[in-house]
Amino acid sequence: MMMSMPLFDGAHAMASSISRDLDSSAQTNELRSSVRQDSFPETPGNVVGLHLSGQGIGDAGAISVARHLAQDTDLTALFLGSNRIGQIGSQALAKALQQNSSVKHLILSNNMVTDFAAAALADMLKVNHEIGWVVLNKNLVSAYGASCLANMLLQNEGVEHLVLADNQIGDMGADALAKALSRNATLKSLFLQGNPIGERGLMAFLEHMDEFESLDTLDLRGCLTVSDTLIDALTQTAEACNVRLRLN
Repeated sequence: MMMSMPLFDGAHAMASSISRDLDSSAQTNELRSSVRQDSFPETPGNVVGLHLSGQGIGDAGAISVARHLAQDTDLTALFLGSNRIGQIGSQALAKALQQNSSVKHLILSNNMVTDFAAAALADMLKVNHEIGWVVLNKNLVSAYGASCLANMLLQNEGVEHLVLADNQIGDMGADALAKALSRNATLKSLFLQGNPIGERGLMAFLEHMDEFESLDTLDLRGCLTVSDTLIDALTQTAEACNVRLRLN
């Protein structure tokens, strides 16, 4: 217990200082695909972003960022990866972003975003149609969170790239996303590599791929082992539908 106190105090000290330092921290940052993963599509060369990745700000810091968003109308990207942001911080950000029209890139990779946190972000994206990039790889999103994001895609007209790699999304979540894509005309790329998706989930993409309206990139690498017959069918259907498919 005694060892945890300095960490606790330090986290709150950092959180309280964020509001004072945000203006000086806002800077132009490059969103290079190589920074995240070589398969992610390239993003615009320069965006005005708040770069706090890897700073350990936690939920308290995320709350401070959320408060700042109400005042700063110039930021177009939030780089908040690797910060141990969980449900409380995600909900605060989601609430603030409901009223924000400047942020276009939301980077929350490698945090503690659970299904309930994903649900809060999904609800926000039902009313915020300005964010084009949603990066949630390496979090704790499973079937329920994926289903909430799938439901969001039925109403959202802004998200073009959704990164859900290395989560806990299985067949049920994949099925929900595949069905949603048949009724979404905005999403261009979906990244699901490294999720425990098996035959049922991949079959859902096979069945609905010819109904996809806008998707041109689908990454399913590193999923569960499936039959060669299904892989061949997915590959052929993707080619016929002009979808860039990545498999094992």
